Amino acid sequence: MGRAGGRAGRRNAPRRAGGRFAPARTAACLLLGAAVAGLPAAGQDAGRLLTFGVSTGVTARTNADLSATDPESSLAGNVGLDFSYSDATPVQSLSFSGNLTLRATNEDDLSNVGGPRLRFGYARAGRDARLGVNAFVNRIDISTLRTTLDPIFDPDLGLIFDLDEIDGVGTRLDFGLSTELELRRRAPFGITLSAGYAGQRFPDTDDGSEDRFRLGSSFRFDLNPVWNASLGLSWSRFERDAERSLTINGPVLVPAESRDTYSLSTGLTRDLPTGSVGVVFDATRTEDGERYSTRLTHSRELPLWTLSGSIGLAEGTSQDLSVVGTLDAVRQLRNGQVSIGLVRTIESDGDDDERERTSLRLGYGTELSPLMGLNASLNYIETSQSGADDSAGNINIDLSRRLTEDMSLNLGLAHRYDRDGDGTARDNILSLSLRRTIAYRP
Repeated sequence: MGRAGGRAGRRNAPRRAGGRFAPARTAACLLLGAAVAGLPAAGQDAGRLLTFGVSTGVTARTNADLSATDPESSLAGNVGLDFSYSDATPVQSLSFSGNLTLRATNEDDLSNVGGPRLRFGYARAGRDARLGVNAFVNRIDISTLRTTLDPIFDPDLGLIFDLDEIDGVGTRLDFGLSTELELRRRAPFGITLSAGYAGQRFPDTDDGSEDRFRLGSSFRFDLNPVWNASLGLSWSRFERDAERSLTINGPVLVPAESRDTYSLSTGLTRDLPTGSVGVVFDATRTEDGERYSTRLTHSRELPLWTLSGSIGLAEGTSQDLSVVGTLDAVRQLRNGQVSIGLVRTIESDGDDDERERTSLRLGYGTELSPLMGLNASLNYIETSQSGADDSAGNINIDLSRRLTEDMSLNLGLAHRYDRDGDGTARDNILSLSLRRTIAYRP
C-alpha cells in the first residue's frame, strides 16, 4: 500500500472484499436480496409506516485520520436527519429511506454536509415466483471518509479495508440498481435470474469514472426429499475511464481499463434432521488467470448454538494452494445474543486483483434492563496481496438508555487501528448522542 501521490478518484474509493461492488453480505451495490427478504412473513405487521428521526451528538477522537506519522486529536459535533417509508402487504413490499448529516469539527476543512444517502426497495411474491428491485444513491464528501467510515465494515458501502486508498478532497457519487427474479419456487427445478449495475463518479475532479455490470443465473434441482443440487453462472465487467495520476516522476495518464470475470459454482447438499452437509466447487476466470476452490459445508442446530461452516482448498492465479473456510456461530441468551464469524478466502479486490483475506468478528448484545441495552463487538481483518501484508481492527462498546417512548441516549467507546507498510495507526473514540424517532401509520 501507500503508492506515491495518487488522485482523488481511485485513491479515494475504499476497496472492499470480493471486489468494490462485489455481492457479499455486503454489497449494498449489487444483487441485493434485501427487497426479497423484506416481504412480510406470516404474523408480521403489514401496512404503511412512516418514520422520522433526528439525532445530535458529539465525538472526541485521538487520531480521526488514522495517521501513522502525525496523529491529531479532534472534537466533532453533528446533527442527523433521516426518514423511512414502508408499505407492506402479504404479497408485496415497498420501502424508501434517506438520511443527511451536518458535521462541524475543530478542523474547518472537515466541516461538511454528509449525504444525502437514498435507498429504494420493492419486492413482490406470487404463488410460484418472487421479484426484488433495489436502487441507491450516495453523495459522499471525500475529505471525511477516513473519519466517518469504519475500517472493517460500513453498512452502506460494504466491507472496507484499504484506508490508504482514501484521501483527497471533493465529492464522490455512488449509485446502483439491481434486480432479482426467482421462478418455479415450489417446483423440483427452480431458476433465479439477477442483474445489476453500480457506478462511481467524481463531479469535482477530472478523475475517471468507474462502473460495474453484473449478470447471474442459478438453478436448483431437488433430487429427492433430502438431496438437492445447485448450479450458478455469473459474469461481471469492471470499467474505468482514463485518468491522470500523480507519481514520484510527475503526472502520468492512466489508460482506460476494462476487465471481465466469469464464475461457475456447483453444489450438492443433503438435509439432516438437525442441519445439512454438502460439497461446493467454485471456478472463476479473471484477466489474470483462473481460480478454483472446493469446500465441504455443514450446518447444525444444537440446543444452545446454531452453527454453520465450511472448509476446503483453493488454488489462486499463482497456482498456490491455500486453506479456505468459514465459521458462523450464534447463541441466544436469556436477554441477548452472542455471535462469532470467521472467514478465510481468496478473492478479488475493487480492481479485480487477487488477494487473500482473513477476518474475525465477535459480537455480544444484551438487555441490561427494560430501558437499557449493551452491545459490544470486536472485528479484525488481514489481507495479503503482492507480497504485502496489511491488517485493521476495532473494538466497540455501545450503551443505550431509553429516556422516553421515542427518545434515547447513547454512549459509545471504541478503539480502532490500521497497520500497513507505513506503520501502525491507532484511534480512540468517545461519543455521546441523543436521538428521537417519530413513527406514524397513515
